[in-house]
Amino acid sequence: RGSGEAVGKAYYMAPEVVNQEAYDAYAADMWSLGIMLFIMLTGSPLTSNASRDNKPFAAFCELGVAKVIDSWGLSDRISVETVVLLDTLLSVNPAERPTSTELLELLEVAGDGINSRPAIV
Repeated sequence: RGSGEAVGKAYYMAPEVVNQEAYDAYAADMWSLGIMLFIMLTGSPLTSNASRDNKPFAAFCELGVAKVIDSWGLSDRISVETVVLLDTLLSVNPAERPTSTELLELLEVAGDGINSRPAIV
C-alpha cells in the first residue's frame, strides 16, 4: 500500500494518487500501465492528470476510453479487445483494475486483436 504521497509524472498517476489518498500501489501501477499502453497506441497521454478538476479527465470518466479513442479518429486502428484491455486498466475505481494474474489472462485475449491490426506510425 502506498502512503498517499504522489510520485512520478502527473499523467501516469492514478486518480487516487493524484488525489493524495492512501492507495494500493499494485492497482496504481495497473493504471500507469494502462496509460503507457494508451500512449503507445495513440502517441499522446490520455490527460495531463487524473483529477476530476481536469476537464479532459472528467470527460473520460463520463464517456470512457472507447469514446476518447473514437473522438481521436483511432477506433479503426485499435482493436475492440485492446479497448477492453485499456478500459479495464484505466478503471477509475482501483478495485476494478486487474491483478497481474488477471492482466496476463486479458493479454491472451487482447493479443489476437493487437496482432491483427497494422501498427500506428
